[in-house]
Amino acid sequence: MLRKDDGFTMAEMLASLVVLLSISSLVLQMAAFLHTSLGSRSSINPREWEICINQIKREVRQSTSQEASGDTVYLVVGSDVVSIEKYQDKLRRKLNGAGYEVLLQNIKSFYAKKEGKSIVLTVTDKEGASFSRILRPYITSRNE
Repeated sequence: MLRKDDGFTMAEMLASLVVLLSISSLVLQMAAFLHTSLGSRSSINPREWEICINQIKREVRQSTSQEASGDTVYLVVGSDVVSIEKYQDKLRRKLNGAGYEVLLQNIKSFYAKKEGKSIVLTVTDKEGASFSRILRPYITSRNE
């Protein structure tokens, strides 16, 4: 005669635990995907922006002379001239007019202006989001 108890065996408990963990991991992955795809409508990642600004900030702080006009920034660092300019959909850094290094991609516009001793940089990405930063050099030009 077969006897049926109303309990779970260890194998049934492990199987139900595996199913529960699988479902919860899928739900978490889906939530993370939805958060990244719906959360931000910017084609520039905030980390990319911070890295770009830190690179430019380092150049500005090391420079002895700074000029900003429209979509180009000119910095004199030692005997080198560093220019930061918009080219197509990229923000790039050129050293002495030769070669280039891409600082930021997927930009629609770049505008730089000098306000006193500070340089104001404004970047607009392809989605229309605007990023702006004020940079101050350690060493300023004598003619200011």
